[in-house]
Amino acid sequence: MIQNYTYQYKHAGKNQWFFLFCLLLLTVVAKNGASQTNSRWVVKYNGLYKTNTEIFNNDTFSHYLRFYPGGKVISTTTSGTPNEIKTWFNFHMQNPDTGAVAIKGRKIKFSTSSSYGTVKYWGKIIDESTLRLKSKSLINGHRATEKYYFTLIPDL
Repeated sequence: MIQNYTYQYKHAGKNQWFFLFCLLLLTVVAKNGASQTNSRWVVKYNGLYKTNTEIFNNDTFSHYLRFYPGGKVISTTTSGTPNEIKTWFNFHMQNPDTGAVAIKGRKIKFSTSSSYGTVKYWGKIIDESTLRLKSKSLINGHRATEKYYFTLIPDL
């Protein structure tokens, strides 16, 4: 009887540790899965994403992105401020650079095309107001890595 009790005690301890390990593992998996599905990474539609201003041949310019519901995007490069371009930077502008956006988790990927050619973009949504994107122009081969910062435009 003593041996049988000892055998059951030893295995009961192993079973308890195994049960606790499985419970902990399920808790971690459930928590990670819930955070990935509940915190959906999205882009904002009520403003513009803008790079820091650059200087080239004594001219200043910024690159802008505007996202729309349904996965559409337009892009432009201009010396204007967000408030200056808000009236014309849309799908109705002449020869817009347009594309479709794919977002999976924090990853974002799209390309914009116009009559001049295509520029590919890929990168990450850093937080609710910042994108870090790499780009490659299929027009001239130019490559870049930029951060795009969101600017709210209330009446956009």
